[in-house]
Amino acid sequence: MQIKDWPLGPHAEATLVAVGSPDARDRGRQWRTHVYFADSKGEVFDLRLPWGLLPKLRPGSVFVNGYLTGHAVALETLDIDIETQPQLVSWAEATHGEPGWMLLQALQDEYCLAFQLKRGRVVIPCIQVLRAFHAQTRMISHALLRPLILSELASGELRGDEARLHIAPLVPQGTVTKAFGRYLAKLLFEYPWVESFSDVFHRRFAEAQRLLIDKHDRVPLQCFPPRASWSRWKVAGHHLGSGDFFISDLLGTLSRSKSPYRTLLVFHNKKGPPPKNPGMSLAVDADEGARKEKPSRAGINQDPKGVGQPKLVRQRVIEHDDSDPARVFDIYSSRKQGGAHKSGGGEGGEGRLPPPEAPLSFDDERRPGGRTSAEFLGIPGRDATPLHFEIFIQAFRDAIESRHGWTLQFSIQALSDHVPACQPPDRLVMFGRLKTPNALGYLIELEPLEGQTSYTLAVVRRNEPESATIKEIGAKLSRWLTGFGRSDVSELLKDDPDYQVMLSTHRDLGEQKWAHRILEKIDPPEKRPAWTRGVAG
Repeated sequence: MQIKDWPLGPHAEATLVAVGSPDARDRGRQWRTHVYFADSKGEVFDLRLPWGLLPKLRPGSVFVNGYLTGHAVALETLDIDIETQPQLVSWAEATHGEPGWMLLQALQDEYCLAFQLKRGRVVIPCIQVLRAFHAQTRMISHALLRPLILSELASGELRGDEARLHIAPLVPQGTVTKAFGRYLAKLLFEYPWVESFSDVFHRRFAEAQRLLIDKHDRVPLQCFPPRASWSRWKVAGHHLGSGDFFISDLLGTLSRSKSPYRTLLVFHNKKGPPPKNPGMSLAVDADEGARKEKPSRAGINQDPKGVGQPKLVRQRVIEHDDSDPARVFDIYSSRKQGGAHKSGGGEGGEGRLPPPEAPLSFDDERRPGGRTSAEFLGIPGRDATPLHFEIFIQAFRDAIESRHGWTLQFSIQALSDHVPACQPPDRLVMFGRLKTPNALGYLIELEPLEGQTSYTLAVVRRNEPESATIKEIGAKLSRWLTGFGRSDVSELLKDDPDYQVMLSTHRDLGEQKWAHRILEKIDPPEKRPAWTRGVAG
């Protein structure tokens, strides 16, 4: 991982020491958090980074020139047996009398968990419990703050002692591993994990109400681990002056619990080949001048060009094992679901089905069909594509995948470039240029405000469709969107002399029927007149 706008000089090291609770006070309501670093002299500085980076923000990580280059060797590693439920304490109470960065005022109201063990007391910040147990990916990190997102990532069903996990196509292929499947299965089928995950949101909401603050302000997070008692943790940290052991990083856990299923089948639609370098780092801007998250060209064990860095390192994987784990079979395409036929593998180990259809191979070439691309034209304060747009893009990518000769190019831009008086001023709009063998049209999706129904426009130029441009269409948005309510906007769209326009409102972005219905308005099937439904005629 690379952090841009790194404040230290060349080759100067800094160690990540703490992460704060997030807030969405910036324009655009993007969740961000303060991350604290200590340089070689012990001086502390903080950077404001996207909340989605939480999986990579591990205390003890050493950065040089903004690149992750290693892990602090001063931390002590212990194996501890947890036999009691933890107690919720404040950071100030847990670290009372400690010098240095632990005295940072911004950390004093953060929450920690305290465990009383035979060897003494151990404490761990709640933000690190949350990161270690739940923040597996960027999407999951955001789902912690908005649990409804989780229902769009995966679904599942139990059939006796067999669990079937269906991972949504919007989840990137490189993320879908057996370990990730195990984790999602815990969130769906094992109540202690479900409760631990959802409690993060509910406790935060209750705390915001208690403190009488806006829900987008910073609220110290609370997180209790699932099945904390009767488990073994491998941890890294250091002893405090009080004799307590302060856990900086959780390396892995072993639970004595048993899952409610014996076998797990994971299904996911294949979305192109995996990246050539699956460990490539992520380039991220550190403040309001942030741009799109994008892969760095620096490999895992090579010097990035022009930087002269020490070798980069791979993030350690946090493993949560059960003493009697379920068997996980290969990851299958959602289009080919075969039953489980037990064969070999041994109890508790990894299994392999002899399926009637071949399991999903990540090395297969993408089948010929429709092509989809997207670009993000970054604006100040917006660091990445909003999840709403990601789901939208994925829905239409799936819809045209089997349509030969179709292309769909998305461009995410500032709405203020086309509607100067828009509110909020950093609101985004996405244009999708759809080219088929028979037609050319545009999809327009506005970034929805909180609690607002989403609006999609599908437009086709009446004369010379090929000459339509985003600039021309954007100039009409201020008129098309001045109505109040669907009926008012619909009347405005009917009167446009240059474009055929359809207005669609929707709440469930992932519905394939909805995506296909929109596409058929631009390129209708045979025996069906164009624009038989909708607004324009």
